[in-house]
Amino acid sequence: MIIHMKKSATEEQQQKVLERISDIGFNYEIIHGSTGIDVVGVLGDLSGVEESYFGELDGVDKVIRISKPYKLVSREYSAASKIAIAGDVEIGGRELSWMAGPCSLESEQQVMAIASYIKKAGVTIMRGGAYKPRTSPYSFQGMGLEGLKLLARVRDSYGLKIITEATGLHRHMNGDGTLEKRSVLENVIEYADIIQV
Repeated sequence: MIIHMKKSATEEQQQKVLERISDIGFNYEIIHGSTGIDVVGVLGDLSGVEESYFGELDGVDKVIRISKPYKLVSREYSAASKIAIAGDVEIGGRELSWMAGPCSLESEQQVMAIASYIKKAGVTIMRGGAYKPRTSPYSFQGMGLEGLKLLARVRDSYGLKIITEATGLHRHMNGDGTLEKRSVLENVIEYADIIQV
């Protein structure tokens, strides 16, 4: 749900809107305009909340229900383009950013061959699952930290930015039965340029 504030809304009126959102247990994201809060995005499943619940508040111009799954990047939320920056690569700008790579990292030979190929094809970001669990816990569960180190070598060798997923806050079990020292998220933060969640 998107709440557009009136240009004349006072700071007190804006605060009452934020308090009402918090009171019913939802989070929000704010877009600031030149006079204060311009738009408030209410995050979560608001199927049981009527627009009038917020629309009746002083200072509210209009309330728009957004049924799209990607609310924070919808044009209803903000007409401005959302641009993410990873070093010298812009995602969401005027140029198309290509990401490619294997679903799961399986070997150095595989990773380096794919990196060479996609670099020649003009791809700027390599994706690859270092922590890629299979359906069965007894089959291959991803390379883990070794896979992240391989991706770092790809960045150094080919100049590609790296995107990989953080599958949680748990520690990964290596193929030899030992646990990694840090959580999956901590490892991914150290090695990746972009984190998939």
